[in-house]
Amino acid sequence: MSLLTKQHAFDLLTPLKPFDQIEAQHLARILDFLRHTDAPFFRDTLVGHITASAVLVDAAHTQLLLIWHEKLQRWLQPGGHCEPEDASLPSAAQRELIEETGLSVAAFTLLSARPFDVDVHPIPARGSEPAHFHYDVRFLFELSDLSGSTDMLAGASQWRPIAEVAQLPEASLARLALKLMPVLI
Repeated sequence: MSLLTKQHAFDLLTPLKPFDQIEAQHLARILDFLRHTDAPFFRDTLVGHITASAVLVDAAHTQLLLIWHEKLQRWLQPGGHCEPEDASLPSAAQRELIEETGLSVAAFTLLSARPFDVDVHPIPARGSEPAHFHYDVRFLFELSDLSGSTDMLAGASQWRPIAEVAQLPEASLARLALKLMPVLI
């Protein structure tokens, strides 16, 4: 049984002020999905599921960490599926950040328990898994300390200037970077 509840998600998402019309549409879709889906956090919900991501910026607030997502063949922020043991959406994002980067929990700080951004994106069919949607809730983290992180940034990852990410053709990342710019200055 998952510790995550629909009420937890509503409590986090309802106060979110969308950055633009696109994020407003994503937020409306996520809230509608929560209202009409019995098990929104489980990957067994084949039409889609709530996911959690970590938007990690450096201490100077000039760069964003991107991870190469092998299945989707593109650069994304760390993130992924919620697991039954996740106590909250921010903790799911933190777990994904640790799993995908090798950073220790002491290496970063969650800047707010409130979502920073939301995004809905299609996931193509793969093997026996049908095409579906990820209803992604993104949380803002700051890199604070690399000591004790011997496996720092395991796998394919790169720091990219936020201004550069804002120019990428990947609309979801570009919007995220544009949203970061005034917040971090």
